Amino acid sequence: MSILCPFCDRRAFEDNLIFESANFLVFPTKGQVTEGYLLIVPKRHTICFGELTTSEIEEFTEVKVKITDALLQTYGQRPIFFEHGIVGQTVKHAHIHAVPTNTDLFSKIQSDFPDYQKITSFEALQATFQREGPYLYYENALGEMFIFHIFKWPQYLRLVLADTMGVPERGDWRKMDQVLDKQLVFETWRKLKPIL
Repeated sequence: MSILCPFCDRRAFEDNLIFESANFLVFPTKGQVTEGYLLIVPKRHTICFGELTTSEIEEFTEVKVKITDALLQTYGQRPIFFEHGIVGQTVKHAHIHAVPTNTDLFSKIQSDFPDYQKITSFEALQATFQREGPYLYYENALGEMFIFHIFKWPQYLRLVLADTMGVPERGDWRKMDQVLDKQLVFETWRKLKPIL
C-alpha cells in the first residue's frame, strides 16, 4: 500500500463512502460529470481490474449488481461502467467508474480506437490484460462489455462522457467548479447511502 495513493488512504474519501464489501469501496468521485457518478475501488492496491484475483472478480460482480440496482432505483437509469485500465489513469490504483446515464459512448470510442473486442465476463478482461497488457474497458447500459486497445490518453472516457452529455467543462475533474462538485457529491451520497 502506498501512502501517496489517495485510494489507499481512507481519510481521503471516508466521509463520502456509501458502500463497503470485504474487498471493495464505493464512493462518489470528485469531478461529478453528473449526479450519481461513483467509483468502485478495490481495497488492495492494484493497478487495474485486469490484475484482480478470481475471487475478487466474483465479489466485484456482486458489488456491481448492487450498485446497478441502487443507481437504477435512484436515478431511473442503468449505469455505464468504464475503466482506463492503466491507460490514462490519473490515480494509479484500480477504479471502475459507474455513471447513471442513457448516453452510449460506444460509437465515439470505436471511431477513435477501432481495435476492440466484445467480451462476456471480467475473467475475459483479466485474460486479455495478462495476454496483451493495457486496455480501456467500457460497458454500456445494456450490459454489453468491450475492451479497446488504446494508447495513453489521460481521462479519455471522462472527457468523452462530459462532452457527449453537453457538459464538457466537467470532463477534467481537476478543473471542475468545486462548489458544484461538492454539491453533486453530497447529493449522490445523501440519496444512495440509505439504500446501500
